[in-house]
Amino acid sequence: MKKISVGIMPLIVLLALALPGCATFGNGRISEEGRLVERAGGFSIAIPESWEAGEMSGFLFRVLFGPEESGFRSNIGFVVEVFHGSLELFVDYSILSMERALGEDNLEVVRREDFVTISGIQGEKVTVNTFIFGMYFSQIIYALQGSGRFMVIIATSLRRYANYHEALFNSTVETFEWIN
Repeated sequence: MKKISVGIMPLIVLLALALPGCATFGNGRISEEGRLVERAGGFSIAIPESWEAGEMSGFLFRVLFGPEESGFRSNIGFVVEVFHGSLELFVDYSILSMERALGEDNLEVVRREDFVTISGIQGEKVTVNTFIFGMYFSQIIYALQGSGRFMVIIATSLRRYANYHEALFNSTVETFEWIN
């Protein structure tokens, strides 16, 4: 069997640690319509009201950050992965990668379901609970299919705010569009 590397795990860990002060904020690459436009990644997405786009060391694309809650800013990050396989296989490998990196005791897959954007882009949504560096997080990983690539969108919040943020995360990711 051919070994396939799916590299979303570093993003999950780094986003979970995105405490205030770890990002630089500004309005570069924000459209007049309030969308984050990342031409290098070939995508755009609406920025939720009262959220900001910020640069974070080690990330190719800007990350969206919500207001601070209990010392943490919920966030939405983006990674483009090249993968020449099915959406289902991509998500299977992504879950295995997370399990290996975090360990079974620190990762609980809560739900896995189909997801479709407003523009009809097919994807999957995986909700996980994680325990990283002594903190409990809820993370929703959206895998959206493109031509020979996948957009992995990881929305992270403190677990105690998960129910509050899920609708916001869904409505934001529904606005995702490939632009090239």
